[in-house]
Amino acid sequence: MQNLYRKPVIPVGVLPPKPEEEFKDTETWLFIKKWLDSQRTNSVVYVDSPWTRGPWDTEPVELPEGFEEPIRFAKPMVMLAFVYDQGFYARVLEEKKFGYMIPRDETEGFFTKENVAKSLRLVMEEEEGKVYRENVKDMKGVLFGDLDRQDRYVDSFLDFLVAHR
Repeated sequence: MQNLYRKPVIPVGVLPPKPEEEFKDTETWLFIKKWLDSQRTNSVVYVDSPWTRGPWDTEPVELPEGFEEPIRFAKPMVMLAFVYDQGFYARVLEEKKFGYMIPRDETEGFFTKENVAKSLRLVMEEEEGKVYRENVKDMKGVLFGDLDRQDRYVDSFLDFLVAHR
């Protein structure tokens, strides 16, 4: 790429927070953690949208620390695509089997509660959905398994910035 565009190319990695930086032991977090720990494994679903801006927003919505990257936690995604390029990104993730896009009702185009429930069961419990759970675990290792490599990427980027002020 450097030769083709005659521009420097510097990998900076995925820049995940260090594990010790993820959560502070606030009263709210401790309460949530206690409740989560009391639940049966795979019985709780975290619902979030990585698409937190729209034409109606004036400021970005801050996501809870650590929940912005489901792959980091080896959790497959169950996706609702509503607007803009969400469908495109959801299809890419579904094609790679990192998540499953909830199908819309074929006649009206709505999401039905039955399709939402079937999609959640597929990804979280059923044998057919095992591919999503396994692929996301594999990708977690590729993206987040080598924190030393991520640190080297950042160090290399900082060295470049200092050298080319």
